[in-house]
Formats: sequence, C-alpha cells, structure tokens
Amino acid sequence: PFFFMISGATLLNKKYDKGKNKERIIKKIITLSVITIIYFIWDKYYMNKDINIILLLSKPERKLLWFMYAIIGIYIALPFIKCMVDKMSKEEDKLFVILWLIFNGILKYLNVGNTYLIPIISGTYYLGYFVIGYMIIKYYNYINKKRNNKLLLVASIISFVSVIILTYFISIDRDKHFTKLLTYSNFLIMVASLSSFIYLYFNIKNKENIIKNVLNQKLKHNQIVIKSFTNQKVDNNVKLDIELEVERLFFSEVNTIINKLCLESGIISVKYNNETKYTNDDDDYEEK
Repeated sequence: PFFFMISGATLLNKKYDKGKNKERIIKKIITLSVITIIYFIWDKYYMNKDINIILLLSKPERKLLWFMYAIIGIYIALPFIKCMVDKMSKEEDKLFVILWLIFNGILKYLNVGNTYLIPIISGTYYLGYFVIGYMIIKYYNYINKKRNNKLLLVASIISFVSVIILTYFISIDRDKHFTKLLTYSNFLIMVASLSSFIYLYFNIKNKENIIKNVLNQKLKHNQIVIKSFTNQKVDNNVKLDIELEVERLFFSEVNTIINKLCLESGIISVKYNNETKYTNDDDDYEEK
C-alpha cells in the first residue's frame, strides 16, 4: 500500500507528462517480460509444467509479479485518473474514500457484490491507495496535525493488533494458516496502512525519508531472509515463504539491471537534478 500511495502522491501531484508516462510503461513492460520469460523457461522446460502463454497476459507467472501488472495498469490509465482527481471536489474526495473502504474493505471481504463490481470504486482496490496518496498531499496544509496525530497512531495500532489477533484465533480454529485478513483489500489493513502513512507524512520533516525508511526496512528484511534461507534448521513451512522472498530478491536485482540497460541503450531517458540527486522522473522513487 505504501508504494501505491507514494506513486499517487508523486504522479498525481504534478502535470501529466505523456512522454515520461510512456517511458514508465515501456520500462515496466520490458522488466515484466524478461522476468516472465525466465520463469516460463524454467517452469516449462525444467519443471515440465503445462503453461498457457495466453494466460500470462492476465495472470502472473509468479504471484510476486502481481504488483507489476497492477502498476502498469495504473500507468496506462494515468491520464484518465489525473483528469478525474483534478475535477473532484472536497465532498467528492470524501465520498470516494468512504465508498472505497466500504466496497473494497468490507463488502469484498464478505463476498458481497463481487459479481458486478462498481467501476473505479471497487474494480481495483489498489487504485484507492494510489488516489488517496495524492489526497494526503492535496489536503496536507488543511489538516490539524497535532489533533489528529494521536488518533492516527491509535487507529494504526488497533488495526494491526486486530489483524494479528484475529488471524491467530481463526488459524487455530481452522487448523491452518488463515491469510485472508492479511490482504491489502481487507478493511483493517486499509485503515492501518492509511493511518500509518499519514502519521509518517505528518511527522517526518523530510518527506523523502518516508520512501528511504520504507525501502531500508525492506532491505534489512531481505538480509534476514538470505541468512534464514541458508540455515538448514529452518522449518519447512517457513522455508516456503523464505523461498518466495528469495525470488523477490532475484526479481528486484533483474529489474535494476534492466533499468540500467534501458538507460544506457537509450530506450528510455532520464534527466537528473544536480541539487537533489534524484531524477525528475518521480517513478524512480519506486525503483530506489
């Protein structure tokens, strides 16, 4: 959720640039294609799995690639999303958030109304994170930060703790690990993610540190994953999750290599700002 909100905050808070957006889409498609081909060859010719190539257009070869499908879709629809949010009033912004939480966070979890999804509101839950990321920037100067700080912190803690407790007891009751409450479209995860992100944004003076801190934590997590993967005493069930994390590390490294090759070959071009040392293309925040 943080990455979607960061993307929305940076991309929707500026004038839409057709050229840069085209570069984002090309870069992501190249990365996704290369990774998918590698996995396809491995599964098809080494693991002898029967794979339908056509299905790869809508279903990732690996679950960890779902984010690429989602973000490419958002980039393709970005000009329309930008037009929508620019024309929305304060009341419409509030209505969007409320309906998004209800239809995605509550009704979708209860499997109510999933046959005919409401466009924009419940069609894609990650679009909500993307748009709300922009709204946080939009209304930053109009919010009483001191008054809302405690409320945000309490909401975040209660939501996270509730997810942990409910997941534990439901898993015990069903005698298997229950993961439905851990999905990003669950109401409690939505509340926890939004309140945590807003709290951080309110209280970190250098806003770029939010991105750095999030990615640094991910880096530390990856280091732990590698150490655990090399430990033979790891439980088999846990090792499955570790293997998935190692795949994510592999995907991340290949993604970085592809981006560098694209830059060097001239497929995409990025200009640098000498003062900030960050690229003008806000999408590069995600890559860092």
